[in-house]
Amino acid sequence: MLSVMFGVNLPIFAGSKQTQMKREAEAMRDMAVADLAAQQLETRGRVGERYAGLRQSRALIALYLHTILPQAEATAAAALAAYRTGSVNFMTVLDAQVNVNRYRQQVVQLEAEQGQAIAELEMLTGSPLLDPDSAADAAGVPQ
Repeated sequence: MLSVMFGVNLPIFAGSKQTQMKREAEAMRDMAVADLAAQQLETRGRVGERYAGLRQSRALIALYLHTILPQAEATAAAALAAYRTGSVNFMTVLDAQVNVNRYRQQVVQLEAEQGQAIAELEMLTGSPLLDPDSAADAAGVPQ
């Protein structure tokens, strides 16, 4: 005597369950695509902001170094010469020198902002913008 059994599962309600799972998977895929697009746009926006900040810092550094700081140093030198002849008081000399120091401090602060902008741009783009060896040479860092 030989007996053979054959069984088949017939999904009666599986169609509606599979359709719901398919819709959920499609919605999750659409959400992931939208999240990626939002992150790309945010990254592009941050790159634009940091690039504009970098250009602004560079322009201000050039302005300070080539225009404002030389004028302030000339004013301080003139004030010192006038003090030596007795034309102005000592506070005038101090004020002129304080202005020179404040402008130099602004240059250093702008250089720091420039470095931060470059570092963030490197982080956002995932690639170095400056050659590390030339940046160390420019900063006077021994190797």
